[in-house]
Amino acid sequence: MWSSVVYSQGANVTEVALKTNLPTSAAHVLPNARLNLQRLKASKEFQKLLSIEQASFALYRSNWAPLYVNNQNLPLIPASTTKILTAYLALQHWGGDHHFYTDFVIEVLPSKAQEPAGKRVNSRQANLWIKGYGDPFLTSEEIALMAKHLHQQLERLGVNQIVSVNLDSRFYDAEIDIPGASKSDNPYDAIPTAIAANFNTAFLEWNGTSWQSAEPQTPITQVAIDAANKRFLPAGKKAKSHIPLKKGFKTRINLGFNPKNNEKHFVQLLLALLNKELARDQSPYPVKLNSVEVNWQALEPSWVSNLQSISQSKSITRWRYRNSKNLQQVLVPMLKYSTNFIANQLALNLAAEHYSLPAGERLVTRYYQDAIGNWLVGANFEEGAGLSRQNQITAEKLSFLLKAFFPYRELLPRVSKGVYAKSGTLHGVTTLAGFIDKNGRSFPFVLMVNEPVAYKFRNRFIQAVRDALEI
Repeated sequence: MWSSVVYSQGANVTEVALKTNLPTSAAHVLPNARLNLQRLKASKEFQKLLSIEQASFALYRSNWAPLYVNNQNLPLIPASTTKILTAYLALQHWGGDHHFYTDFVIEVLPSKAQEPAGKRVNSRQANLWIKGYGDPFLTSEEIALMAKHLHQQLERLGVNQIVSVNLDSRFYDAEIDIPGASKSDNPYDAIPTAIAANFNTAFLEWNGTSWQSAEPQTPITQVAIDAANKRFLPAGKKAKSHIPLKKGFKTRINLGFNPKNNEKHFVQLLLALLNKELARDQSPYPVKLNSVEVNWQALEPSWVSNLQSISQSKSITRWRYRNSKNLQQVLVPMLKYSTNFIANQLALNLAAEHYSLPAGERLVTRYYQDAIGNWLVGANFEEGAGLSRQNQITAEKLSFLLKAFFPYRELLPRVSKGVYAKSGTLHGVTTLAGFIDKNGRSFPFVLMVNEPVAYKFRNRFIQAVRDALEI
């Protein structure tokens, strides 16, 4: 049975609790804030919600006293509203000004020949080592900044040939299978990796004979070409998705489910952007990038220490590159576009740092259960993006999370007039949680529906609730 209660003042009570464990004393708080239930009942969405058993709705005053609740203790699947929890845990762990980082080491190799007096032999070689820590926002623009910094170091050292790039990706397990994630070609299903570029996706255009990058800031890579060729058949024939490859066809794809292949894409993109930097600078010692070998090897422990700033010891130069965007700037697109890749990377990073172990799906589940502990009793989270149907929480417990997230509420996207919230969608699951702003006050709310409803149902419903708020 659908259990509901409206909290208001005296004669304004239009509906009483059928079954609830909330104190009625809350009705005496802020008597000038009320919900016009008669007006709300005129909404088709409200009537639809009342007919759904697997649904809950809770609305609170600005002081968190309940204003209207229905089935607030019914455990339901939260879908992508889970990302609010991930954002909160990340902010608590790192702070909003945290910058994710990647470690670099240049190993200058011994010279093959003696330099003649007064002359420089243009053959100084080096190995490049890169250790990834799951930076979730290594876009082309960021990697271009990284390439510029790398160029400065190579030029300072007089290195003009990179022999090999050695990747250390041990921050994550070798293979990760996120609960609820499907292995599809959809870019939203791109796998997490300790070293990633552009969310392990590529935006490509078919020029009639071959693939080229559809973004001016992103060079084409062989990994991206190979991934596109696997998904689409040659020109003149139909693709797997039955879309003919006509000139000008554009598509964004994920780069497959081999972590090393995705990390190799990062290397190819970094070196291509390094070449652009070299061409722009007209360096007298252009770095030769042909036939660069890519290996997966662990950094020497002594090389990883003291990487907060550039340090040198004979043939070794090492530094820590910090992303130009801080955590808060990373969270905004994650919440606005519901980016599963960013959420998964954050969850893995949190688990890896908390337990000082390589992160995988099991460690993430363990971390989330430990993190919610006695705070969100009865809730269950297997991962941090909201992909798993095993994730469950009640509207009441989700409101506890909103209360904790209140200082960061400006990170939430605007979903409709005066409503700032995170939405969630799975097959047969529609959710929305956040804040209604009206007349200078903020009203927290949680809506969870675990049955199929019409497109944009939640937006129309919550706007009807806002219209029915009287202050």
